[in-house]
Amino acid sequence: MHNHWTPYWGKLLLAFGLFIAASAPLLAQAAPPQNPPTPEDQTEDLVTFRGPGVAGPGAGDIGTRGGQANSISVNVGVNGVYDTNVQSLTIDSSGNAVSPNGLWGTGIGAGVYGVHNGRRDRLGVDYSGQFRKYFSQGGYGGSDHALRLGYTNRLSKTLALELQQSLGTTKFGNGTQANALSNDPSLPFSANTSLFDYRANFVQSGGALSWLPSARSSFTFGGQGYYTQNKLTTTSSGYGYIANVSYQRRMTRRTTVGASYAYSRYQFAKGANESSTQTFHGTFAYGLGGRWSFFAQAGASHSTVDTLQAITLDPALAVFFGTSRILVPNHQTIYFPDGSLDLRRKFGRSTIGVGYFIGLGVDLQFLATTRRQTASVSYAYSATRRLTLSGEGGYYASKVVGPAAGRYGQYSGSAAFAYLLGHGMNMVGSYNIRRQQVDVTSYKRDTYSVSLGLTYATGTLPFRFK
Repeated sequence: MHNHWTPYWGKLLLAFGLFIAASAPLLAQAAPPQNPPTPEDQTEDLVTFRGPGVAGPGAGDIGTRGGQANSISVNVGVNGVYDTNVQSLTIDSSGNAVSPNGLWGTGIGAGVYGVHNGRRDRLGVDYSGQFRKYFSQGGYGGSDHALRLGYTNRLSKTLALELQQSLGTTKFGNGTQANALSNDPSLPFSANTSLFDYRANFVQSGGALSWLPSARSSFTFGGQGYYTQNKLTTTSSGYGYIANVSYQRRMTRRTTVGASYAYSRYQFAKGANESSTQTFHGTFAYGLGGRWSFFAQAGASHSTVDTLQAITLDPALAVFFGTSRILVPNHQTIYFPDGSLDLRRKFGRSTIGVGYFIGLGVDLQFLATTRRQTASVSYAYSATRRLTLSGEGGYYASKVVGPAAGRYGQYSGSAAFAYLLGHGMNMVGSYNIRRQQVDVTSYKRDTYSVSLGLTYATGTLPFRFK
C-alpha cells in the first residue's frame, strides 16, 4: 500500500487513542459509585472460566453493548440518510467504475440484542436488519440482515458446551450490519471491507466442548464450518472448515497462559483457489478486578495454496494451441506470522477497546488466499442515564498470496449517539467515513454517510449501536 496517505490517517488514529488515554482518568473520577452486583455480574464466570479476557467460542461477548451484558432488548426505527459511500458494479464506456453522487434516502430498521443468563447457561443474541430506499436513484436501494447467536452451558463441574451461529445477507459494506456477522478477523467474510457494494450471503456454524480436569486447567476441542457467496458480475462462492484444540492454564486469579493449534481448509466452488493452513499459537491473558482485560496470542501459520495462473503464450505457440492465454496450476507454500491482541478497560461510565490481528485468510472479492492485517480502537460512553456516545476507528489491509499480488486497504471511522426521549423512544444519529485504496488499479476513494432518526427500544436504557 502506498505510504503517501498512511501518515495522515495514522496520526488521526494515534491522536484519538491519546485523547482517550488522557481523558480516561477524568472519566473514572467523574463516574458514580458502582452499582451492586447484578445477576449478569454474578454469572460472569460462566463465560470466563478459562480466565479473564479469554473469550470462548460460545456466548462470549455476543449481545453486549459497550462491554456490558444488557438484558435482551427489541428495537425498531426509521431514519433519514445522506450517503456518498455507495459503490456499485456499474462501469462507463471506458471501463471505469461509476460512483453515484451523494444519495438522499430513508431506512427502516429492526433489531434484537442482549444476554440471558440462567443458573448454568448463557445465551447471547444480536440481530440487526435494515431496508434502505434512495429517493434520487432508487436502483441503489436494498437491505441488510445479520444474526449472531451464542450459547454456553456448564453441563457439569468438568464439562462445558459452547455453540455459535452466524448468518446474514448484506449489500452495503458501510452499514452497521456489515461488521456484525463475526468478530473473528481471520474468517473469509468481511462485508464492511468490500471494494464494491454487492449482494453477499454468509453462514457459519461452530461448536466446542471444554473439559476442566481441575479448577485451573481447561482443554477445548472445537470446529466450525462456513459457506460464503457473493454476486459480483458472476456469482462466486466458497466453503471451508476449521478444527482446533487449545489448552489454558490459570497461573493465578488474574493470569492465564495457554497454547492452541488449528487446521483450516478453504475452497472456492469454481476451483479458482484452495488452501490448507496449520496455525500454532501461544496465548497470554491478564485481568484486573473486572476492569482491565488483556488477551494476546502469537504464533505462525504454514499454508499451502493452489491457484490457476493465466500465462500469455509466445505468438508461435498461440497459433499452435489456438489461444493466446492458458491457465496453469500454481502451487505455493508459505509461512507467515499469526497473532492478535485485545485490550479492554472499563470505567464507571465508559469502555475502551483496542484490537489487532495479523495472519492468513481468504478474501472472496479477490477469489484468493490473502495476508491480512487489521487494527481497531473503540470507545463507548454513557454520558447520562439518557445519553450514550460511541466511536470507532479501524484499519484493514489484505494482500493476495500468489502471482496476482493485488492489495486492498481501508481506513474507517464512525461516531454515533442515542438520546432517550422517554417511554422507550430514542433519537439516534451516526456518521461513518472510510478511505479505500487498491494498489494494482490506482483506485482511491474517500466517502462518508450521515444518518438521523428515531428508534423505539424496550427496556429502561438508551438504545446502543455497538
